[in-house]
Amino acid sequence: MDKSRTLLLVISEAFLLSHWCQFEMHLAQHRLLETRRDQLILVLLEEIPRSKRPKTLHYLMKTNTYIVWPRPEPEVKPSTKSKRADAKKIATRKEKSAQALIEERRLFWKRLRKAITGDVVWEPDIGGGGGSEGGGGGGSSKVKVPPESSC
Repeated sequence: MDKSRTLLLVISEAFLLSHWCQFEMHLAQHRLLETRRDQLILVLLEEIPRSKRPKTLHYLMKTNTYIVWPRPEPEVKPSTKSKRADAKKIATRKEKSAQALIEERRLFWKRLRKAITGDVVWEPDIGGGGGSEGGGGGGSSKVKVPPESSC
């Protein structure tokens, strides 16, 4: 965790039930406070009710970028009246919903990439010899890369 440029926490209800995951979340918060850098991205796999959010998660959600994983809409069952018409509407709605979900997930990955890189790609220094941390070269520098046209 100490050598990571960005921390990515994938939050789910199962995550919140794990003592180890809770510990990792506290470490991430401590690291953010210690370094005073915005290096944490939260991904919510599912909606977490406020009542189930620990204070640490609530704080992290208020102070950091978080992205919600798109989930399919709940399935609607046809009513007993006019099942055929309802079934056709539901099939059309399902198709549109599936297409929308694909688009939402494409946007999710685009947002995540942008949040992680900030449209900046890290590459090794060019022409720097040696591997010492304090010396010349061997470290990393930011290199601007134009955003891709398709994600």
